Amino acid sequence: MKRLALTVRNIIGGTFLCGACATAFAQAPAPVQNHTSEAAKQQSRQQSMNDQIMNRQNQNRDEFFKMGAQKGQDRRKSRGSESDYVTSEDLLPAAERKLLEPSVEDRRQYAEFLRDPNTGIFKLLVAERAAAGGVVSIEELEQKKTALTLFGGGSFYSFTKKKHDPSEWIDIALQNDLLKTGIAGFCLGAMTLIGDVPLEVVKPDSVGVTHLAQFQPPVDFTQANTQFQQNAAGYQADGFIYKSWFPPMLNQVYVLRSTIYKRSDALIAFRIIRQDKDGALTILWKSLATYTPPKMINLPKETNKWMGGQWLSRADARP
Repeated sequence: MKRLALTVRNIIGGTFLCGACATAFAQAPAPVQNHTSEAAKQQSRQQSMNDQIMNRQNQNRDEFFKMGAQKGQDRRKSRGSESDYVTSEDLLPAAERKLLEPSVEDRRQYAEFLRDPNTGIFKLLVAERAAAGGVVSIEELEQKKTALTLFGGGSFYSFTKKKHDPSEWIDIALQNDLLKTGIAGFCLGAMTLIGDVPLEVVKPDSVGVTHLAQFQPPVDFTQANTQFQQNAAGYQADGFIYKSWFPPMLNQVYVLRSTIYKRSDALIAFRIIRQDKDGALTILWKSLATYTPPKMINLPKETNKWMGGQWLSRADARP
């Protein structure tokens, strides 16, 4: 089995937002009665929310590094080897690969929809439980409590590669009970929720989708950084909320625009069709459009591209 050193910062870099970020987003400071304009007040509130989110992200980054290091130590003790994590689901034993597969029932139910080559179905596992050896079902208990040894625990997915591999191609992740995008190296991601509508009828010009379909990813580093912060904080356009994270809701349709600089740029509609007791999701999706991946310009020399969408410098990286 191919081994992977647990250099967590080279893959994730603290980009994941935890559930507390939703609280930070909601805690805008109360308006102050003064003679400033309403526009200035709004700008101040937005900056305050951004500061809270970034502060929380930095805290989560440190916590994630500690958690990853501890889990690696615990796993090595229990298995008696240096590291059992692999970098690709193709390297997993058959019993573990089965944990990533949607149920036969779901595949049969959506067989007609899945005839289109621009569609797919996949599962997102809860990384914390998968990494800790958690059981997804009674059947897995009978399979000697098989734990997923894929780094990330099956919580990542790339619509381009159609794999759960931890790589710079990640488009979506399930972490801290939130769906998240914009987490793979130099990337931007934004989602919106359009509700309980048939996935088949969603198109690039559908209500709520047009904004993402017409989005022009900035190519300047500073502008991209600003856009990333806006996506993290959330914003409104055309009556819809767009942000890089949403709570998963069963039988709801989301639309995602995932831009990974120099690699991929895709517009995806997806529906959560199943949520297991342990939190794992089964997702049905279709590609609405693909675009030419943009290239980043005006990069600071000290930028570390592996720090995820957080756009951190090497000086901010943790050992």
